[in-house]
Amino acid sequence: MKIMKRLSLLMVVILIISTIAGCQGKDTGTGDKTTPSTTSSGTSSDATQPAGSGSKLFEKPVKLTMSIVEHPTYPYNPDAFLRKKILELYNVDLEVTAIQDGYYEKLNLDMASGEMTDLIYQTDYNQVIKMGYQGALIDFNKYLDKMPNFKKWAEQHKDYLSYYYSANGELFMLPNLGYGEAGNRTFWMYRKDLFDKHNLEIPKTDEEVYQVSKTLKNLYPDSYPLCNRGFLSIFGRIGVQWNTGYPMYYNNSLNKWVYGPIEDNFKEMIAFFNKMYKEGLIPPNSLTLDTKGWQDLISTNKGFITSDYIARIDFFNVPMRQENPEFTLAFMPPFKGGPNGIAQHSTNDTLLILGLSVSSTSKNIDACIKYLDNMYTEEAINLYTWGVEGESYEVVNGKKKYKDIADGAGYVDVIVKYGFFQRGFFLVIDPEGMISTYSPETMNALYEAKKYDHPYRVPFVPFTPAAEEQKNILETNINTFMEENISKFILGERPLSEWDAYVKELEALGVNDLIKLYNDSYNEFKSKLN
Repeated sequence: MKIMKRLSLLMVVILIISTIAGCQGKDTGTGDKTTPSTTSSGTSSDATQPAGSGSKLFEKPVKLTMSIVEHPTYPYNPDAFLRKKILELYNVDLEVTAIQDGYYEKLNLDMASGEMTDLIYQTDYNQVIKMGYQGALIDFNKYLDKMPNFKKWAEQHKDYLSYYYSANGELFMLPNLGYGEAGNRTFWMYRKDLFDKHNLEIPKTDEEVYQVSKTLKNLYPDSYPLCNRGFLSIFGRIGVQWNTGYPMYYNNSLNKWVYGPIEDNFKEMIAFFNKMYKEGLIPPNSLTLDTKGWQDLISTNKGFITSDYIARIDFFNVPMRQENPEFTLAFMPPFKGGPNGIAQHSTNDTLLILGLSVSSTSKNIDACIKYLDNMYTEEAINLYTWGVEGESYEVVNGKKKYKDIADGAGYVDVIVKYGFFQRGFFLVIDPEGMISTYSPETMNALYEAKKYDHPYRVPFVPFTPAAEEQKNILETNINTFMEENISKFILGERPLSEWDAYVKELEALGVNDLIKLYNDSYNEFKSKLN
């Protein structure tokens, strides 16, 4: 009981990870395309020298309003160090409206009333596109002649930038980069202390995972050696190890969209988990295991191998070591799945499609453009990540280190103390800032994990409203049927000998039409970017 209470207290570490909800949505929304207003204020007369050149970004103070979604763990602080430095160094006074619940409902009301803030922090690609199509947001493409710093950055990140465009090629939100790399990493972890105690080798293939799990099951009969929460959803994360994906994914080798759950490699993955289930090597309630149930298994010597977020290393190690100093959850390299698999892990969880938009009704569009463009300079990236040397950070042994932040504290403490990484207060950041707050174990795990990175897969297709409607009709029925049957295959309620029949059933529901719709829409979108 004491252990679980301490785990509950450490939930703050993982809460920040949950901010990904909605960030990688695939729907583009509906609504006729309209041309956003390009009305701008007369702020262009302000000095245009970059910050750090001896002049402030603006000669006179400029007030910009901004809406952000507020996280309850680190509420917005108007007196934060970073906000004050933005005013001091750039002459930009940010007046923030922080909203915890019903964020996009509130934004939609503001849009309807014509009272949107100048800047809008965005967390949902779908909503951005809807707002943009309705004319509520400016298209940054029309202001590129005033954005030299962004243009330079965009030239170096063309593929990444393409994830932010609408189906028609508009850019309604400026992208972030660096935040997800440090905060949203996922990989396999294992109980290193128990593996060492029993002289067990780290598995390199799925067969070795099976064998070491059987050994652990014999040693700990009431355990389920491999355990995961959100079971079906992890297939999108670990599918690359079997050289497949879930459900619709972009195949980098074929350069096209394919449907993973009809592939032979996907069948191999399902066969593995079916075998693990039959022999009691994964929990009997794997398909419904929630976070608390999963935490209970890991913290009571009943779960030893898992795939989750990087923060889970400290989340478990710190409290568990109070009663068992040897307890060590550590990074485990990805294993090769099936005969055609690869020993790599997905990096797509680091793709957090977040950013900042400008309201088309703003009276300060030019000032907003200038402020946002400056955020892509090296000087601004340092300010928004680290602040000012001697005030918020110092250099120790050649590396930057935040002042008055304990080693291994995690970056939530940095948000609370300084305002760095607060929503709305970053676009491009130096990921080393967030990484520097981790414990040495977590930091080393992150650097080690990079050696096994699978290249990004295109996260979604920007659909036109017409294609979106067609997609929704097809995809809902197809995915519902697929999920039901994949669950049955894992639980043995439907034999894998019926896989071919299952594939034909999906074809009868229109899975090939869905694949064609994805590829046609994606190719049309790409043609508009070239």
